[in-house]
Amino acid sequence: MVTRLIKTSVCIVGSGPSGLLLSQLLANAGVDSVVLDRKDRAHIESRVRAGVLEQGTVDALEEAGVVRFSTSPFGIDLSAP
Repeated sequence: MVTRLIKTSVCIVGSGPSGLLLSQLLANAGVDSVVLDRKDRAHIESRVRAGVLEQGTVDALEEAGVVRFSTSPFGIDLSAP
């Protein structure tokens, strides 16, 4: 059996939970990717998101190393690992 190394470019459209999770999972597997969003980084970081994620999404984001959710006296701390 012959094993070939395949090099590919991956572009992910959207920086929501699914886009960030996919990007991190690809990075964990050694695959480079670019995440595109129609808004700039400053806008995305400054806006209030819906704030409700299903537990399965939270678990997948934590397991992939995208974010670390922890309770704090001030609410939820969404710090990068």
